[in-house]
Amino acid sequence: ISFQFDADFLGDMMGPPASARLLEGVLSDDVLCQVTSFLSVRDMGRIARCSKLARKLCVNDEAGWKDRCERLWSKKSFIPSHARELLYQRRPMEAYRFSIEDGANRQSLHDEELCYDPNSQIGTVWDFRFKETAGPEWTAVDPWWAGGKAR
Repeated sequence: ISFQFDADFLGDMMGPPASARLLEGVLSDDVLCQVTSFLSVRDMGRIARCSKLARKLCVNDEAGWKDRCERLWSKKSFIPSHARELLYQRRPMEAYRFSIEDGANRQSLHDEELCYDPNSQIGTVWDFRFKETAGPEWTAVDPWWAGGKAR
């Protein structure tokens, strides 16, 4: 006979105080946060509903939210500065949530996406080069045609 751990079942059978007591004292908060870093975001949400302690562990910075942000952002060409600020302020779960909501709800581009600020080094760097069909007058002054970088 095998028994699969089900937090909802455990909470129903033993009540919230007993299910919370299973987490308390058995493993340290650091170990539990490390365990939660391997869970999906959906599973983290499910576990957070079990008890106050479980919620505290799931929203903790050490629960892998920074790594989740980095994985999510590695696939994006633009990350809003507000999301970066949240991560810098050590609020990675909020940064992750903001990034997901921004990507799902936004219908247009921001100025921040189109312009590059050299002071903060935030924004998109655009490259430009003339096509050969522009003629020798234009390609002669274009660094790309002289072997340099596009500008």
